[in-house]
Amino acid sequence: MNPFMIAVILVCLAVVDCVITIARRVAVGLQSATFHQSNVLLLNEIIKLVFCCVQVFLSMRKGESARTRIRQLLSGSIYMIPVCVLYLIANIVSYPSLQRVPANVFAALSQLKVLTTAFFTVTLLKAKVSLRRWRTMLTLMLGVVVVMLGKSPQDIAEPIYSGRYYFGAFLGFLQTCLTGLACVILELLLKSREVGADAPKFDIWERNVQLAIWSIIIYIPLAFKENDGRLLLNWTRAELLISFLHALGGILVALSILHASSIAKTIAVSAGLVATSLLGGLFGDLPPSPVAIIGGAIVTVSILVYRDDIELERQQML
Repeated sequence: MNPFMIAVILVCLAVVDCVITIARRVAVGLQSATFHQSNVLLLNEIIKLVFCCVQVFLSMRKGESARTRIRQLLSGSIYMIPVCVLYLIANIVSYPSLQRVPANVFAALSQLKVLTTAFFTVTLLKAKVSLRRWRTMLTLMLGVVVVMLGKSPQDIAEPIYSGRYYFGAFLGFLQTCLTGLACVILELLLKSREVGADAPKFDIWERNVQLAIWSIIIYIPLAFKENDGRLLLNWTRAELLISFLHALGGILVALSILHASSIAKTIAVSAGLVATSLLGGLFGDLPPSPVAIIGGAIVTVSILVYRDDIELERQQML
């Protein structure tokens, strides 16, 4: 895929991530809409499953057996279990973390994902990340942290320096590590055409089908518990809209990982988070402080510098 289309995918991912956060803020914070997180997660995976299944069947060769392909998909889906489990654990530990540290501190800790993703990329994928790009990513991460810590006064959940506060910060960092690891494992599976000597080859849509199947298996019991067994009742338009946006975001994540990298995907998400923070004043949040605006400028410049770093390294290889 040419660089322009890759840039389009990454920009779309940042925009969709920003819109999702704003939509959740408007629906839950301003309109006090009923919002069941497990409903959204489950419907999101169902939408992705249907869309990716259509793509899989459209790409089948003439004479290829659908039954055989489905059997191969199901048998090969075992490799997606670690990704689902890592995302589930990360989602679980995020709640006790938010109970112990302010939301903006938790968001700042989440931005360490840029560095943890790069670390796992180097460790698992054996990719080479130059010192120039490490410095740029560090600057970008610090810029996002400035935005997160400077966008609003801290709502301290626990006294700073208390044991519970440190434990909450540790859980926030753990959540960041787990999601970064899951993202890199997904990249490994998407870009490695074979996993094992006798394993069949799976493209991006087939891997997403496998991921959606296991995610649905995980989320169905959670949704039943949250809705007291009434899984198909009490759906709101906000939940339907946000589920669709999440599904779109999930597809863009897979495309960005496949055609760019986990690091590029993480940077795009960080850009979306910064855009959300700076635009929050238009949707009921406090307007961004001058410090947050400066942090946003640092992030923007860092993203452009990171792009230039990659282009420079590409030219040096020629």
